Amino acid sequence: MLIDVHMLDVMRTGTIAGVGVRASRRETAARLGEPDFHSGARVWSRDSNIWRYADLELHFSVDREGSSLWMIWCDYIPLPMRPSARACAWTRGS
Repeated sequence: MLIDVHMLDVMRTGTIAGVGVRASRRETAARLGEPDFHSGARVWSRDSNIWRYADLELHFSVDREGSSLWMIWCDYIPLPMRPSARACAWTRGS
């Protein structure tokens, strides 16, 4: 699944493709698909706290209510061109 990352939208809304802080793993997978990489033995295990889509890292916490997204991280701006993510211009018209 190819994700278009519109950086201006990310700055305005704090979301990527409708996924933002407090999203569940199920909500995230429904919008973004299965991750390219995950930090646990299995993608749905409680120890899989980091899901990665290209260079975007989605960090999940585990608490009494289950797990939820608490941070979206990227060390690379602009994003490198990878099969699963594409950085778009700062404005849609550019």
